[in-house]
Order: sequence, then C-alpha cells, then structure tokens
Amino acid sequence: MDDKHSLWPGAYIMAAAALWSTIGVASVYSANPIMLALFRSLFASLVAIFIHRSLSKASIITGLALGVLFAVYPLAAVMAGVGLAAFLLYTAPLWATLAALAMGEKPGRRGVIGVSLVMVAIALIGVQTIRGLINTVGVVMGILSGVSYGSYIALARRFARVGNETDVSWGAIPYTLIVTAPTALAYLAITGSWSPIIRPALWGVYLGIVTTVIPTGSSRWVSQGSRHPRPLS
Repeated sequence: MDDKHSLWPGAYIMAAAALWSTIGVASVYSANPIMLALFRSLFASLVAIFIHRSLSKASIITGLALGVLFAVYPLAAVMAGVGLAAFLLYTAPLWATLAALAMGEKPGRRGVIGVSLVMVAIALIGVQTIRGLINTVGVVMGILSGVSYGSYIALARRFARVGNETDVSWGAIPYTLIVTAPTALAYLAITGSWSPIIRPALWGVYLGIVTTVIPTGSSRWVSQGSRHPRPLS
C-alpha cells in the first residue's frame, strides 16, 4: 500500500459512519423492518462469501451478535424513532465494557467515566419510558441493539488480537442469517404474510451492500493499517 496515495485512515471511518447513519431512515422507509433485516443479511452474505469464507468459532459467535443487531435495530428505529434508536445503539461502549470485564479485561479511567455517563442517560430515558412518553418496546429493542453491538465489539477485539480480523468482519456476515432468517419465519407464522416484501427487499439491497459490505471494507483497510486492529461493525 502506497501511503503517499492513501487517504487519512480517519476518512474511511467517517465515511463508514456516514453510511451507518442512514440505517435508521432506511428501516422506517422499508415498511417492514423484520423482512428488511433478513434481506440485509441475505444480500450482504451473498457478497461476503465471495470475499472470505470462514467456519471458525470467531466468525460464528460474532456473526450471531451482528445478527441480533440486524434484527432489533430496525424495529427500534420504527417504534422509538430514528434519533432515540441511534442514541440507544451507541450505548454500545457500556455493554462492550461490561463484556470486556466478563472476559477479564479492566477499563481505564476514561472508560469508567464514559460508562457512568451512559448509565445516567439510560436512567433518564427509563424515567421517560415509565411515564409513557416513549414506546417501551422500542426502547427495549434499542437497548438490545446497543447490547448486541457492544458484545460484537468486545468479541471482535478479543478475536482480532489473535489474528482473526477477517473472520470477525467478512467472515461473520453470513452467520447473521442464523438470527434474521428464523425471525422472519416467526413473523410469517404470526402474521401469515411477509407483505410488504418489495420495499424491504430493495432497502435490504441498500443496507446489505451500502451500509454493511462497503463499510466493512473501509474498516478492514483501517485495521490492516493499524498496529492494533479495531474491528468495526
């Protein structure tokens, strides 16, 4: 890689973040967030398997965490609103820290301060939810999205330290179907219909390619250029 003709690594991260920021809006426009999650997994997987295939434990475990994220975040965006869903998603550092603690890691002072602030914010949202000002199920889905994202981050970092960076990025994507496919089947069993299906399929192409495959490529570039790889979702 020629550094003279390479972009600043932060530019790739910012570009990936900009793409991720559209996920909530796409979820609302899809008209069927459950089917959207399935199509996102499906189309992203169709590309990912041609880039990197893995049967490793790292891929399966991190793929399950991503699958939960794919399934619950669209629901949070639709039920709680895009802004609140995005905020709850980015409570991920709290859950990542707790997961790291469970795996024997110790957070620094900044980590403790950050986690404390997130806990206060969650408590304030809880008060608003109890008062009936916010959709309860939407908040639960939002918190679950943060938990799944934080768990993915903690697990991906742990596996990346032993050289499994690709397994927890490209290799993890196909395993999201383990979560999103049964969720879609359960939706079919409960409602008796997958309708509407065209809009979530089209938005699923967008999410699968533009907000999953492309950002993963950007994150892999940054990880390869760093002495301490940091996988991103």
